[in-house]
Amino acid sequence: MQEREFRILLVEHKPGWKDDILEGRIEKALSYIEQHDSCYYTLIKVETYEDAHQALSQETPYHLLITDISLGGKRKPSKENSFKGVMLLSQAKDLNIPAIAVSNLSIKGDKFDEFFVDYEIKGFFDEADYSKELKFIDRIQKIWKTWYSHQSGKKLDEIHLESTKRKPIPLNTPEPNMNFCALLIGVANYRHVTQLTKTTNDAQDLYDALIRNGYSPKKMNILKDGYATKDIILEQLGLLANSTGEGDTAIVFFSGHGMRIVEGSSQVEYLCPVDANLEQIKETCISSEEFTANLRKIKADRLVVFLDSCHSGGVGEPKDANLQIKKGLSEETYNQMANGQGRVIIASCKSNEVSWEFENWENGLFTHYLLEGLKGEAADSDGKVHIMRLCDYISQNVPQQQSTQHPFIKLASENFVIAINPEFSKKPPNQQRTPTPNNTVTKEQLRKQIKDAYTDSEFETLCGDMEVEYQDLLQYRTLDLQRFHLIDICYRHGKYQDLVNKVHNHPYFANQETIKTS
Repeated sequence: MQEREFRILLVEHKPGWKDDILEGRIEKALSYIEQHDSCYYTLIKVETYEDAHQALSQETPYHLLITDISLGGKRKPSKENSFKGVMLLSQAKDLNIPAIAVSNLSIKGDKFDEFFVDYEIKGFFDEADYSKELKFIDRIQKIWKTWYSHQSGKKLDEIHLESTKRKPIPLNTPEPNMNFCALLIGVANYRHVTQLTKTTNDAQDLYDALIRNGYSPKKMNILKDGYATKDIILEQLGLLANSTGEGDTAIVFFSGHGMRIVEGSSQVEYLCPVDANLEQIKETCISSEEFTANLRKIKADRLVVFLDSCHSGGVGEPKDANLQIKKGLSEETYNQMANGQGRVIIASCKSNEVSWEFENWENGLFTHYLLEGLKGEAADSDGKVHIMRLCDYISQNVPQQQSTQHPFIKLASENFVIAINPEFSKKPPNQQRTPTPNNTVTKEQLRKQIKDAYTDSEFETLCGDMEVEYQDLLQYRTLDLQRFHLIDICYRHGKYQDLVNKVHNHPYFANQETIKTS
């Protein structure tokens, strides 16, 4: 079957947060085109109108132009730049290439009509429109469908793409409380450090739960993966600070990597956006001081910060041998974040623990009970969820499910209402819903758990007990790599089952009923 390539030219000066947003939305729009005759898309990015003009002049055709018409990043681009932008749109029109325009400027009135009519622009998104994700995605999909219809001979109504829209919100959601607002961040698909699995689920499911509990989509923002860069996160924290005030209740939720960088006697702590890079930590990560400073700018009477940043496995190994990386943030940092009246910090675990995930659960253990509490398990009979009751519910249920994880909670606040929905009043205990975790630990899970559970001295003792050849381990430079390869070495020496039995007795696995391989 012949492959069909849909080529997109993206023109953006100094790609940054806006470029990440556009690229993410293009990916969402075209994620399912491979279902149609081996279709795929190619995105080519250039930074100047001259490069764009040259690209469009080549023999290989483009099928969509997405261009910044205020190139240069200034509030008022020069006349020369404006002319070049207009000429590029004119060139695309002459070549029958549909164009979508974006701009840092707010363009209205006659100028707006001019761009649409004169240059047949298929969509225009100015500074105020970046939040309108589905509109942008819809424009991309319509252009692709028209192109594919010409390529395949199929009618437009025969061409379907899987929906990228959110699940519809039930009609019985409560009237939103416009004093409730939230910024939710979930990062799984990191570009340069170890990826995670359930963190974007956590952010999305919390978004959906809050809508069902009195929050308005107009007062919430969710940043997942490609949208959760350092620049965007800091910008959105600033917007939250500027849009909240007296009488407001604000939530900031972060699910992703956190780390403590130890160099000599000093320690600096960071949250990791999607663009976190261990070779450029200060430039690409958000320090705890920077994050805390931004939280303090939020003037809401009540601020709740949920942090799930201590995931097993960590971010990876730094190239600088002088640096040591520890998972998560310290309790001292949590205490600093909680300074100030009306502040609540709820972290998924203590600083010497890790956040657990179960394979057959949609969410991490901490977020699972956060969601259950909001959905009614922590609600009063009138459907109101008070912050202290929610904290109690989370802190009691998480360690009951996994004895090695204890949420850290710091309150400097009265017992306020964080969510409300009369539809979700408190259920009797026998109606509580909790899935059963998968207690079967695979070889890869066991490998990760050995890495996380054993201290350096315990690991050396374990190796001695297994009577493996130390030369086999010493070929691996770091203890993390040695831990990783211990299982393979035990296989070679016929010691694997002995290793399983030995690990089973470690207190870290007290809640695991069985350990076996698959």
